Amino acid sequence: MFLADCLCWFAFALIVIAVDPTKATTISFALFYLSLLLALTGLLAIVGLIFRGHLTHASTNQKVITAFRQAIWFSALVVFFLFLQGIRVLRWWNLIIFILFLALLEFFFISHRIKAADESD
Repeated sequence: MFLADCLCWFAFALIVIAVDPTKATTISFALFYLSLLLALTGLLAIVGLIFRGHLTHASTNQKVITAFRQAIWFSALVVFFLFLQGIRVLRWWNLIIFILFLALLEFFFISHRIKAADESD
């Protein structure tokens, strides 16, 4: 996971260095946002896994799944906000709606995991 994340950060840095934002195409911006999403997801998953390793007693598999899922949510949040800011439509109510959507999605996954654990007992 660490090596893949390093590659993602390298790709992101390459795009930032090589692409002129004033002359960039839609594909260039899509690659920028995608590489940032992947790089942030990897970094946050590693950090989340390190913290979970010291704070919880769940199985390693469960720690990895939870850390990766939450890293995807937070990375998507950051990239979505940057995208909205880039097209000049970022407003406070956009932020609240998207945060609530991600919170509901996370609660769904948590409740689904608890329900699956109860059924296996």
